[in-house]
Amino acid sequence: MNNKTSDSGFKEYKNVQEFPLHIDQLSQDEIAALYSEMRQEYKKLSISRGQLVRRRIEGKQKVSDLKRTIASVSSEVEALERDRNKFQRSLQHSINVQGKMQGERDVLSQHVQSLRQKLNATNVLISDFEAVYESVLTEERSFSGFFRLLKAAKRLLTTDLKELTMKRAEPEPIEEFKREDQASINRRLLDD
Repeated sequence: MNNKTSDSGFKEYKNVQEFPLHIDQLSQDEIAALYSEMRQEYKKLSISRGQLVRRRIEGKQKVSDLKRTIASVSSEVEALERDRNKFQRSLQHSINVQGKMQGERDVLSQHVQSLRQKLNATNVLISDFEAVYESVLTEERSFSGFFRLLKAAKRLLTTDLKELTMKRAEPEPIEEFKREDQASINRRLLDD
C-alpha cells in the first residue's frame, strides 16, 4: 500500500497509471494481489470521499449557522440602534421640555416676585393710611387732619404700584403727611 499523506493533510492514493493497463501478462496471484490492492484503495477513497462530503455538509451547516447568527446579531444591532435613536429623541424632547419648564418657572418666579412687591407696596399704603387715620382720630377734629386723611386716601387709591415698588429699591423718603413738625403743617395749610 502506497498511501502517503501530503503536506496539506490530504491522503494521497496510488495513481491509476501505477496499475497495469492489461492483465494478460500477469499471473493469477499478481492479479489477485492487484485486485485486493485496488479494492483497498477504492475502499479508502470511498471513505475519504464520504468524509469529504460530510465535511462539506458540516461546512455548509456552519456557514448557514453563521449566516443566521450574523442576521440575528444584525437585527439585534438594528433594534438597539432604533432604541438608541428613540431614547436620544426622548432625551432631546425631555431636555427641550425641561428648558421650557425652566423658562416658565423663571417667568412665574418673576411674576410671583412682582406680585409680592405689589402686595408689600399695597400693605405699606394701607398701613400708611391706617396710621394717618389713627392719628386723625386721636387729634382734635380739624381741617388739617381732614386734608391729611384725604391725601392719604388719594395716595392709597391713585398710587401706581409700579412706581412704589421701584422706589423700594431707593431709600424711602419721609412722606409729607406723616411729618408732624410746625413747618410741614404750615406748608400743607398753604398748599390747600
